[in-house]
Amino acid sequence: MKIIPNSLMKFHLFLYNRTFKVFYFPKNGTQELSNLFIGKYLKSTGIQNFVIINQDESAEKLIKSLKQKNLLKGVVLLNQNLRNIWKNGLFSYIGSGLENANNEYEKEAFTIVKILSKILSYNDKSEYLSHLLNGLSSNFTLINIQKGKQTNVGSIIDGEINFSSSIIWPNGSSVIPNNPSTEIKISIADGITNPGFPKGPLTSMYIKDGAFYALMYIKQTHFFDGFDISITHTDCGAAVYSANFSINCFKSIKDKLGVGFLTNILAPVAIGNILSFRALNITIPHISDVVIAGTLTSKANFPEFIRISKDSRYIATILVNFCMISGWKNIIVIYENSTGLTFAYNQILTKATESHINIANSPNERMLKPNYLRSDYPTYKQWMENYIKSNVRIYIILMTANEFYFIENMYDAGLRRGNVIFIIYEKVTYSYGIETDETQLKKLTELLYGSIIITQADWVGDYGEQIKQGFLKVYSPPADYRCFSFDSAMLLFHGIKFTIDQGGNIENSTLLNYNLRHQRFLGCLGTVSIESDTNDRSTSIVGVYNIRWNSSSNILYEYWVGRYDLEKSQLFTLWDPIIYYDNSTIVPGDTVDYPECPFDLDKVQYSDIGAGVLYAISFGVLIVSVIVTFYIWKLYWNIKIPDMTQRSLIFFEDYISMGIIVIDFLQFIGMGPDIKGYDKISSMLADYATINYSWITEGARFWLCVKVILAVLFVWILLSIHTLINFQRFDKFFCDYCKNFSNFVLPIIGNTCFLPMISILLGIVHVFKE
Repeated sequence: MKIIPNSLMKFHLFLYNRTFKVFYFPKNGTQELSNLFIGKYLKSTGIQNFVIINQDESAEKLIKSLKQKNLLKGVVLLNQNLRNIWKNGLFSYIGSGLENANNEYEKEAFTIVKILSKILSYNDKSEYLSHLLNGLSSNFTLINIQKGKQTNVGSIIDGEINFSSSIIWPNGSSVIPNNPSTEIKISIADGITNPGFPKGPLTSMYIKDGAFYALMYIKQTHFFDGFDISITHTDCGAAVYSANFSINCFKSIKDKLGVGFLTNILAPVAIGNILSFRALNITIPHISDVVIAGTLTSKANFPEFIRISKDSRYIATILVNFCMISGWKNIIVIYENSTGLTFAYNQILTKATESHINIANSPNERMLKPNYLRSDYPTYKQWMENYIKSNVRIYIILMTANEFYFIENMYDAGLRRGNVIFIIYEKVTYSYGIETDETQLKKLTELLYGSIIITQADWVGDYGEQIKQGFLKVYSPPADYRCFSFDSAMLLFHGIKFTIDQGGNIENSTLLNYNLRHQRFLGCLGTVSIESDTNDRSTSIVGVYNIRWNSSSNILYEYWVGRYDLEKSQLFTLWDPIIYYDNSTIVPGDTVDYPECPFDLDKVQYSDIGAGVLYAISFGVLIVSVIVTFYIWKLYWNIKIPDMTQRSLIFFEDYISMGIIVIDFLQFIGMGPDIKGYDKISSMLADYATINYSWITEGARFWLCVKVILAVLFVWILLSIHTLINFQRFDKFFCDYCKNFSNFVLPIIGNTCFLPMISILLGIVHVFKE
């Protein structure tokens, strides 16, 4: 080790007192040892500002290692000339008078000339030589590289430090840096600016909160001791990409982007960011949290891109499989015109065809405009009415952030609870939570209750719950999707730490990208790792969530009821039942199983006057029925029937009487215990008979049946009136004919139409009340 002269000790202390550290390197150290010393000891411990005292023959090795490990930004104190090391902020000392030497030969020549000139000036050679040698070892010039040039900034004479001009330090400042840690910068796309358009929603800032909590978390857990990591905000396009705007924006902050970029949440802008970085020759990795576009899966086309989410086609396949498991063969699909969701729709189309699932809505009525708004309702009103007329209950919604506007408009078009189950591609509680209009909240609450969300699960396991609780102590709820940005930042932090621990350069984007793709760690999403041949996360837990009602807080919330995993033999695991719109756990059918209401649902309301008229009519019919029944009983049915003592031919009236007995028997069964248990048997019989009775309860035909029954009832009333009044004074033939017809028809009509009529009247009352 080199012995430090007293004349330099004060200078070392001067630096040390300002958070600089002093290290020593052996005189005979090899290049391999120098690389190890600089890379795995100095750089990996986060030491940025350091002083190296070294013999001249080892200096070249150290400088070579410093350059290789990109550490020339640190303060280097070397007993040699810095003329060939043009790095701003470098600081050195050199023997006084030798600072202008361009190489070792000039340095030796300058030293000889200086010695010879002093020898000629003194008579006593011994004393002079002694004094000269002493001066050479204790007097030094301080050299500082400023703007690529050597600048004499002071001297050390007999141990005293004198500064003749200001010093430029490695950070570009003239103030001595006080932070002893190595500074590492990364950048994040969390702005809301849209070039040429109004500022976007706060969704990006909301989601990216997870990344800033990750930064807080690693500092609390001392993940990066010796390093000072910071995140640079960028606002170069939130939901809209403009090439010129983006390039100029990133160009203005090029030096602040750091070693990695947490990119935008939307695929078109994320792709645009990549193109802008390429135009600026910036090669740092782009880490994505929730971008789902299938285009970005390609490692060949986008080698700088990595995401911790799966391709949208992965979830789309699961959506179709879920419909198959639930027994739903008829669905309606609506998707937003975006890169990722178009990929998802095409996957659903393929899988639905393979699984013989019918997509009921027309292909021309499936794709909505990007960024759907409530004001777009008039444009899509006819589409929505056609969805409702199809009587299909299952709606698959492929939208991002704006699906709640679409659901509100579906309510405006006439959709109501009971005739819809939404299967939604992403969580909606954030959108629901920011809605303040009570009228719109009522619409969302009615239609969303009992629906299903199938998306990538977040805050998974004990670790995920621990991180979530810590996050919610700092940020306000909900926590949806913020786990994705947390893990995307943690992936970047793990890759940086691994690279540093291996003695590599994090500034080498190729090496850092390679190390990022080979990380595997436990995150709040579960185990995080990247597929070797794509840009996608290799494993992903897909959660099945049920939208339920929280009675204490009076809001909807998403309850995790199961998971779906394509890599396991049991694809679907449900640990809690799904509660549907009717508070039942029985899986409903895929079509609406009750007839259409002929009234305008938006105008239906309860009417006291209408109910009074209805009750009055029903009471009048009841009185007439009682009177007619009593009269018929007294005149005809109260007659004692003699026992049959002889055989007689059976007549048509006898067939009618036997038929009435059968009808009465069936009616008594209908008024008796619940016979739902026989539904399966009757359905099976209908299937075997290849007869479809569903037409009876379909819309217009149902109401045609009602009108027929009303007409028959009107005939029954007229015949009853005829029976009560004696028309004998009129034409005898006509009266006898009517009498015989009444005796023949009245029992049939009374027994077959009375209970159906009562059922219909009660049904109409129910419609009014609803």
